Amino acid sequence: MTGPLLSLFSLREGLGKDRFVVTHALLMTSVHFLKVTTFGFVGFVFTPYFLLLGGMIAGVTFGSYLGTYVRGKVPKKPFRRALKVLLTVLALRMILRLLLT
Repeated sequence: MTGPLLSLFSLREGLGKDRFVVTHALLMTSVHFLKVTTFGFVGFVFTPYFLLLGGMIAGVTFGSYLGTYVRGKVPKKPFRRALKVLLTVLALRMILRLLLT
């Protein structure tokens, strides 16, 4: 779960909503590119997962458009507060999963 961890660093910078989202998207794109490249070098075969990857790409594209629409309607302060609450919930979930396994 690198996304929530990386978003903490971007959140600390005090960026506006749009700059935060763009910065986080660029960071996540870079991380995923490095992961896919590394998995390719160690011999992972992606072919059986093409349908799943296509569905994930479609879901991310839809979510990006929906998020852009919603982000335009939410003021900066509630956006940051909701993001902090979401990150806290995700952190607690990660801790609980660690403790319960």
